[in-house]
Amino acid sequence: MEALGHEKQWELGNREQEGGMTMKDHIHILVLDDDPVIIKSAWRALEPEGYNVEGVLSANEAMHKIERSHYDLVFTELMMPGLDGITFIRWLRQIRPATGIVVITGHLIQEIETIKEAHKLGIISHMRKPFTPAMLRDVAGEALAWMQASGLESDTREEFPAEMIETVDRVISQYRGNASHTIRALLHAQDIVGYLPALIQKRIATGLNMYPSEIHSIVSFYPYFRTKADDERIPCHVMGSQKVWRGMPIKRGRKVEKAVHDFIKQRQLEYM
Repeated sequence: MEALGHEKQWELGNREQEGGMTMKDHIHILVLDDDPVIIKSAWRALEPEGYNVEGVLSANEAMHKIERSHYDLVFTELMMPGLDGITFIRWLRQIRPATGIVVITGHLIQEIETIKEAHKLGIISHMRKPFTPAMLRDVAGEALAWMQASGLESDTREEFPAEMIETVDRVISQYRGNASHTIRALLHAQDIVGYLPALIQKRIATGLNMYPSEIHSIVSFYPYFRTKADDERIPCHVMGSQKVWRGMPIKRGRKVEKAVHDFIKQRQLEYM
């Protein structure tokens, strides 16, 4: 695939898989990056999985396409010629609030404050360039799963008894303002609910003044946490919260607060 002009787009994907259509054939992904190599790499990683993938080289071209088409997920660089990534994200959140956003960046250290701003605007996660095809596939899958769970949030709220939600809120209030107790709050919430759906994760994130993506990173990383009622991972209420807590890989002699923040930073900077 030859690199095209700066304002030229790729019409990538939209290819029917052999043996009929799959669920992924209905997922439309837009990749925005001023580097054509990144777009090609994203297409090569995601198109064989059955996703419909398109790419553009500028934010203006991305806005033009988004105004005329539907995209479930957008991968976007932050530092680009012309319209910058943050301005684009603000626009996208306003015009297409249901579209998921993942930031891809090759300047992680220089852009740390900008990435924090992007999280405040509601991106799902961010990941560092260069990335492997497996990393991109994992991030895309996790982002879409998070979006699906969030989309079912209203139904999930109806399924939970009011008393259960009130109990979870009381647990959250016990740890409010203390990030060192993030994992404890998650463990106790899972003891109450049985698992940690998007609704509960968001309530905990709000109560602890954290980004939902930070909570989601922790829940995804540790095998003790369950995100679905039928999750095969070991539930905390079976093992016991205290036993699970003692099993967390936190180095002896380090403050829990620093360990949790180190974990969040590692997950965000090295993977998401």
